[in-house]
Amino acid sequence: MPSRRIRSNARQYLLRFDRILQDELAVYVRSVANEQKAYYRDVVGGWSRKPQFRTISDISNEVIRFKVEPHGDHKNLWIWLNRGTGLHGPKKRAYKIRPKTAPALRFQTGYSAKTAPGAQYDVGDGSKSGAWVQKQEVTHPGIKPRGFVDDSTKNLGRTFRRNVENIIRRSARRARS
Repeated sequence: MPSRRIRSNARQYLLRFDRILQDELAVYVRSVANEQKAYYRDVVGGWSRKPQFRTISDISNEVIRFKVEPHGDHKNLWIWLNRGTGLHGPKKRAYKIRPKTAPALRFQTGYSAKTAPGAQYDVGDGSKSGAWVQKQEVTHPGIKPRGFVDDSTKNLGRTFRRNVENIIRRSARRARS
């Protein structure tokens, strides 16, 4: 989540009372958040179960930040692919998969993923291939993290802070004159 902390008392005062500055920051944060949301929508463009995204922004006299987060029915797909699961995820261990209602799991051994680690999307077609296998239980090693959020935040962080700083400087110059 890109953010900019405001530590100067003078700047905090400006942010608290300068309506023009508050409006400029709101417009800028909204536009950057919408760009981020558009990128995430491009990533999930070819998915059959797409999550929705919403933006949350916080503009106060101490911090300016925003967050684009998944919501809706398929938000967990985004979270799992972005952070990874199993050996590659937060828990760092493989997990068992068992059938819920069927007597056994039945699946094909090959799969061409639509996304790849390193924030790459549209690299595969999402098709299954290979021989059919039937098992009572499998130990899944997990999904390697794609890092969509980390990649986009890293690219955006410096420019976000610089542009917020420039908006505040313009406001300070206006206040002095």
